[in-house]
Amino acid sequence: MDKLKSQGKARIIMVSSEGHRFAAWGLRLDDLNWERRRYSGLKSYGSAKLAQLLSIIVFNEHFKNTGVSINAMHPGAVKTDTGQENGPVYRWFKRNFIDKTLKSPEISAEALYYLGVSKEIEAVSGKFFNLTNEEEPAPPALDKEVAYALWKKSLELGGLPGLK
Repeated sequence: MDKLKSQGKARIIMVSSEGHRFAAWGLRLDDLNWERRRYSGLKSYGSAKLAQLLSIIVFNEHFKNTGVSINAMHPGAVKTDTGQENGPVYRWFKRNFIDKTLKSPEISAEALYYLGVSKEIEAVSGKFFNLTNEEEPAPPALDKEVAYALWKKSLELGGLPGLK
């Protein structure tokens, strides 16, 4: 963080997902590894993306008035190789139905470039974008209390000293 702050101006863009909305019930800080409840791929993905958005709240506070911005973006519905570990039925369904509705990954690349260099959003920080459109994330992604509790838990799990 000190290195980024010393640059004078820097932009962090986290590739996130509309999938954070799969965690509409919020984050379970007492079971981040899904050991106490039945595992669900979509729900755990949603939890991971929700946690990512919550971390932006804390990072944004740490970077306040430093010239460093941090934002998240959903890359859009683009064709990638995600889900290849999900088994043959899913892969067949994806290849024959889902992939036919998806767009080229270049769309995401252009959006990332825009968010990284555009003068229009130079001072924008702590926001969620769907490609280049600023969007309101799901309510659990705006919970500062949970964001700071997750931050503390993350530092604890990582054996890292606390940041002020």
